[in-house]
Amino acid sequence: MCSSGWRFETGLALLNRCRALFTATPDFGPPQPLATPCPHGHLDIADLTNFPTGRVFGMSSILRIRWVIAPKTAPRPLINCNRCNGLKAYHSSGKFRVNANGKRIDAWLIYRCVDCDNSWNFGILERCNRRDIAPALLQALASNDPALARRHAFDVVALRSRIGRVEEFSDVTVHKQRLDGKPENTATLDLQLGLEMPTALRLDRLLASELGISRSRLQAWEEKRLLVVGPDGAKALRKPPRAGMVIRIELVGEPDREVIISAAGG
Repeated sequence: MCSSGWRFETGLALLNRCRALFTATPDFGPPQPLATPCPHGHLDIADLTNFPTGRVFGMSSILRIRWVIAPKTAPRPLINCNRCNGLKAYHSSGKFRVNANGKRIDAWLIYRCVDCDNSWNFGILERCNRRDIAPALLQALASNDPALARRHAFDVVALRSRIGRVEEFSDVTVHKQRLDGKPENTATLDLQLGLEMPTALRLDRLLASELGISRSRLQAWEEKRLLVVGPDGAKALRKPPRAGMVIRIELVGEPDREVIISAAGG
């Protein structure tokens, strides 16, 4: 048989096979669509498919909760204190010092030694022209605005650029808000993370503490692909959380599913 004839017969056989698969039968009836198309002509795959396992759930089976993580204790630079004659931790006083020399402005956040209260100034503005500084910022510095002081006190990157050694803390508060989904129908838990300030707390410790489970259980879930962290993926559990992370956990078959959902904020 020539190759063209073989291709024709093979193609005809495949076509007949496809027709047989999609032909209605008395037992199953006509084939049904997987989902109703949205008005824009496409399906939201994220709402249909549980990506750790590939299983398909209904819209209400995914419970989405937003966690906003706020660290409690600001990092503390370790500085050679000339009063204590040794390396000491300094903490933010929450107050600024502003100095004007003509049109030039300098501003510092004042730190204090935890033992003797000796001061150290952390530079915020250095020889900046007054015209280049927003009036709202000058007012915030002059009034010791607490939010501005907190933002600079938690800027560990800037602190490290000035002081080589910085002491960090892992105590946090987590504010939880349910976005959509019903706890009683939950098969999959989506935790969407936001950060008020960076934290040194590892993600696995955060999840274990907030969900009331062990870190070894989290590791087992990750190995079975029942827990997936996006977009960071592998090894994300052993690193601090980042804003925009989504942790998806499949809870089908977990005996304490309701307890975990409640602890998550559902």
